[in-house]
Amino acid sequence: MLTRIPTYLEQLLSIGSEHETGIELSQRQAVNLACLLCGLVCFVLFVAFAWVGVSTIAFFNFVGLTISLLGLWVTAKGLLHITQLVLPFLAMFFIAFSCLFFYGADSHFHWMLATVGAYTFTAFRSAQWMMQISLFTLAVFLFFLCETLGAQFGPYLLEGQQPLFSILSFVVAIGVVAIVTNHVVGRLRTLNKSLQDLAEKDELTGLSNRRKVLADAVNVFADSIINYEPCAMAIADLDHFKRINDTYGHDAGDTVLKAVASEMLRQLPSEVKVGRYGGEEFIFVMPSTNLNDATSEMEHLREVIESLEISTPNGIVIPVTISIGVASLDSDTSRYEEIITQADKALYQAKDNGRNRVVGPSAYFHA
Repeated sequence: MLTRIPTYLEQLLSIGSEHETGIELSQRQAVNLACLLCGLVCFVLFVAFAWVGVSTIAFFNFVGLTISLLGLWVTAKGLLHITQLVLPFLAMFFIAFSCLFFYGADSHFHWMLATVGAYTFTAFRSAQWMMQISLFTLAVFLFFLCETLGAQFGPYLLEGQQPLFSILSFVVAIGVVAIVTNHVVGRLRTLNKSLQDLAEKDELTGLSNRRKVLADAVNVFADSIINYEPCAMAIADLDHFKRINDTYGHDAGDTVLKAVASEMLRQLPSEVKVGRYGGEEFIFVMPSTNLNDATSEMEHLREVIESLEISTPNGIVIPVTISIGVASLDSDTSRYEEIITQADKALYQAKDNGRNRVVGPSAYFHA
C-alpha cells in the first residue's frame, strides 16, 4: 500500500492534465500541490483548535480547507489560470490575518509566507516575471507587517502556548518548502530522463540509438583493454528488408523492426548492449565475451528470429531472417572501430554466402 502512495500522489497532482506535458504539466502540478498543502495545513489547524474548543479559529481554518479543495475542483475543470492567480493572494491573506488576529507575532506563523515565495517561482513561468516579482514583494511586505505590528494585536493563544506554536509554524514552513523543492527536483529529474531517452534511444524500437551504443562500445573496449578481458561486437542486418516494405508496406516494416528488437532484448543477456545501427541494421556490444561465445550467442539469436511469426494487422505472417557478422578483440586491435569494421566485413560475407547465417572474421579472411 505504501509503495502506491507516490503513484496516487502523482495522479492527484495531475488532475486535469490529460493533454499536457513538460512545463504546462509542471505548472499544473505545482498549483495542485499548493492546494493540497494549504488544505492539509488548514485541516490540521482545524482539528487542533476544534479539539481545544477554540471555535473561531477552527471555523476560519475550515473555510481555508474548503477554499483549498475548491481550488482543486476549479483546476480540474480546466480553469488553472484562476486557481494559479487567486490561490497565492488567498494564502497570504490567510497567513497574515491568522498571525495578526489569532496567533500573534511571537507564534512566528508569518514564516509560512516563505511558502508563497516557493510557489511563486514554481507555479509561474519565467516569462511571467512581473507576477513573480509582485507576489514575492507582497509576501515580503506582509511578513514585515506581521513582524512589526503583530505584537499590537491580542492573540487568542495563551502566552505559554505561543512557543509551542512557534515551533510548529517553523516545522510546517520548512516541511512545505521541502515538499515543494522535492517536487520541483523530481520533475526536473523526470524531464531530464525524458531528454536523455530522446537523445539516447531509438524512437521506433526502443533500443539504444547509434550514438549511445557506440558510446557503450567505447566504454566496453576501454574496460577490456584495462582489465585484460575479451570483448566482442556484432552487426546484424534483416534480410531483404526492402522487399518486406515493398510487399507489405512500411507499417509492416515498422512492425517487423519492433518485433525483432523486442526479441533481441528478450533473448540476449542484460549486459549485452543492443542498439539500432541504422535502418534495418543492429549492433551488439558484448563485454567479457570471446569470439566463440559471441558466435554461439548470435547463432541462437538468428535461430529465434527465423522462427518468429510476425503478423500484419490483416493477419499476414511475414517471414523474417537475419544475417550477422561477428568480431572480437585480439592482440592486434588498437581501436574499437577496428572490431566494428571486422564485424561489418563478416556481415557482408554472410550476405554473399546466402544470408540467414552468422559469420566470424576467420570465415571472412579465409574466404
